[in-house]
Amino acid sequence: TERDATSWSKSKLKEVLVGLVVEGEAGRCEISDLKHLEGEASCNSRKGKLIFFYEWNLRLSWKGTVKESGEKHKGSVEIPNLSEENEVDDTEINVSKKKGEGDVLKDLMRTEGTTKVREALRDYLKALKTEFTLGMILPTKATVGQELAAERTLSENTVEDSVSPQSLDILDVKIPTVKIIMREIFNSPADELYSIFTTKEVSDTFSR
Repeated sequence: TERDATSWSKSKLKEVLVGLVVEGEAGRCEISDLKHLEGEASCNSRKGKLIFFYEWNLRLSWKGTVKESGEKHKGSVEIPNLSEENEVDDTEINVSKKKGEGDVLKDLMRTEGTTKVREALRDYLKALKTEFTLGMILPTKATVGQELAAERTLSENTVEDSVSPQSLDILDVKIPTVKIIMREIFNSPADELYSIFTTKEVSDTFSR
């Protein structure tokens, strides 16, 4: 069973990322918009287990204010490959800022901001594996056992039916046969021949 999680994921990623606030001694920053989101996600139920597939390319916009000067600056956060192949801690996150001063805010986003973004991505994945999967029925071990037993019984019945004599009658199968007649001629009187086959000492002599 496969269930498409693309539309749900787009809404969830926007929910956990947009509005994210990062504060530090340098100032205050906030994720203001999800500018670009491309990819897909799905969930598969196989042999009683849920398997998740997702691959996303994201670009976020951030804006911030320097604490000392009150200057405002803007930049972006890019996540080129969020997928099940990599752990969230190993996922690449790139922070950039528009031209001009305000590198202190860029540094804030690279450190505290990156940590907050990773936490938000973990929240998305946790929700994907809990909220999204509600209602997806997983076959239990008992159900799987019953299915295997049913398949085994069906297989045995099929074998028995295939060798049943009745099936041959129904199919009108004819097996070719040959009649063989054998005749032996002994040149001796009947009573002597009888004695040869019935007297142990005599038959032993011929069988040696």
